[in-house]
Amino acid sequence: MPGLLPEAIAQIQAAMPDLVVVTGDLVDHPFEGMDEPAILEKGERDLHLVREILQGLDCPLAVLYGNHDHPELFR
Repeated sequence: MPGLLPEAIAQIQAAMPDLVVVTGDLVDHPFEGMDEPAILEKGERDLHLVREILQGLDCPLAVLYGNHDHPELFR
């Protein structure tokens, strides 16, 4: 999936939006063992990757976390 995000960003940029809103579920953080250090580390890496890709947008960005995102990591 991460390989598809740069292509999606390019398509969004081509549309020249005034605002992009991401309505949650940036990653699929597991509920079982969600606070185990190894899982938290992987989740944090995934969120950093998504943030890095989304920073390529030239318009304002609003991001909300969803039920598959870890609230503390998202903050």
